[in-house]
Amino acid sequence: MDVIIDYEAIEGFVIVGQALISLLENEFEQVIWKSREYIVKGDKWYVYDIIGERSLGYALVDHFDETPPWFKWFLKDENKWVRRSVGVAIHFFGKRVLDKPDRTKTLEID
Repeated sequence: MDVIIDYEAIEGFVIVGQALISLLENEFEQVIWKSREYIVKGDKWYVYDIIGERSLGYALVDHFDETPPWFKWFLKDENKWVRRSVGVAIHFFGKRVLDKPDRTKTLEID
């Protein structure tokens, strides 16, 4: 995936974002770290949007209990794109869990 990211093409970030989703089940922590790395490396608004919606958004939907502590850390990150990616992920989450009101009431990130 790193090689694809090195091209710095918008399509590459989409492909890698989708690939990261497929790794969430077995490599959750690595996906979170790589998501942050790629957001910082991309250094453009569309990168945090793509990665935030894909890997981070799906992380929140599919790994609800594990993800918020990581988001707390992301919200304190020095990189503005990393901080903003949390909002994109939560927006994605909100669209995907409309039928699970217990999750929308539970999600609190200080």
